[in-house]
Amino acid sequence: MSQCPVCQTEYVEWETNTCLVCGWDLSTSAKFIDRVPEALKQNERIKTAWARGMWLQLQFQSKVSELQGQMQQATEERSHIYEQLTEIFTKLEQISGERLQNASTVRSSLVSRLTELQSQLQQLLVEKSQLEAALAQAQAQISDEGLDLLIQALNHDSKQMQRAAYLLLTQSTTPKAKEALQQFNTYPLLRCLHTLREHEEAVRAIAISPNNQMFASGSNDKTIKIWNLENYKLIKTLDGHFGSVTSIAFSPDSEILASGSGDKTIKIWNVASGKVLNTFAGHAGWVHTVAISPDGQILASGSADKTIKLWNLKTGELLNTFSGHASDVKSVTISSDGKMLASASNDHTIKIRNLETKELLHTFTQHSVAVRAVAITPDNQILASASNDHTIKLWDLSAGKLLYTLGEHSGGVGTITISSNGQILISGSDDNTIKIWNLGTRQLLRTLSGDKTDVLSVAISADNQKLISGNLGAAIKIWGV
Repeated sequence: MSQCPVCQTEYVEWETNTCLVCGWDLSTSAKFIDRVPEALKQNERIKTAWARGMWLQLQFQSKVSELQGQMQQATEERSHIYEQLTEIFTKLEQISGERLQNASTVRSSLVSRLTELQSQLQQLLVEKSQLEAALAQAQAQISDEGLDLLIQALNHDSKQMQRAAYLLLTQSTTPKAKEALQQFNTYPLLRCLHTLREHEEAVRAIAISPNNQMFASGSNDKTIKIWNLENYKLIKTLDGHFGSVTSIAFSPDSEILASGSGDKTIKIWNVASGKVLNTFAGHAGWVHTVAISPDGQILASGSADKTIKLWNLKTGELLNTFSGHASDVKSVTISSDGKMLASASNDHTIKIRNLETKELLHTFTQHSVAVRAVAITPDNQILASASNDHTIKLWDLSAGKLLYTLGEHSGGVGTITISSNGQILISGSDDNTIKIWNLGTRQLLRTLSGDKTDVLSVAISADNQKLISGNLGAAIKIWGV
């Protein structure tokens, strides 16, 4: 007799290929294990260890649910008895003689039943506690037997093995699994998980909420759409602009969305209701770009009128107007400490300002044509700029000097974003590709070429697990493992 590796049910070899209790595939006999390649053996160990843990967990959860049902029933019965006792106590003063004796007998019976129920409830609570402890032990067993193999598989030569191990580890809540996932580089495994085609024209802007629950898209069709980041379902469509939506940004608490438009205005939206809270009108040309400060107090906007404006996000008060660029301001970004503002322009330059003193700190002039996007690393040390000269340049913000040029794109680079850990830079280009770079080594890690037209916008989720892109062909692509 042999035992199922998952539920331990005994079976006779050669008589069945599937466990009659848990359904596990028993066709791979231990007699042949030495003939199986090591990679397949490791894969089989991973699957078996995880399935064993899941089977134990399901058994315990089923028993706990059963006990909880019994406890609920007993609690309802006890509540009913309390109601009867209350009714009896209320009427006792009106009852005398033989009727009083009968009522007392009933009361005694009810009290006895109540005591019995209380004892039963206590026993059920003890059993529930024991089963929960057993469940915790089973989960620990999962960690001991399966997690090490899964973590090892993350470094396997096979991408299929890596992907399987990664997806299984995401189901674990153990600190060990979370640490392994944080250290694992998922970008070689990225693939297009979903394509959304709800917009009617080019998707010029993508923003993911800081709470990692939703994302927004802005389009030449003059609308903004809010999507669920988990299932990619459309939550709502925001209508109100009379021109292309060129830029969008979430507030730090994910409750407010700001949008810039070709109608020369900035609109402030309540994400939950979809209502316009305010409209900022002050620019004399297209609003190409908006950014919100880390404290959620200030909104910066850049326009075709060659200016940058600072607004009080809550009141709409215009705080400052910066001039200096000789052409359209295409991109603005605010450092994570809220102290620096970077702007990129069609005049081929990038300007860095101190937001506290309003002083112009640096002007970078090494791009040969229009600069379309800028981003700052979370540690506020490096600025990345993207240009129509097909390059991305990395700058030292403290020293104000060029550090490195990334030149793998074959078309203008119109959008960039940096991961929350500051290790990865994502770029989207008119060459129809998205490129993923290691900021530390300046190496190209991956090129995604699923788009068949210009990539106009990219954004990466707060947990660095999902990448979203918008393109000239009105499509949104979600990339993940």
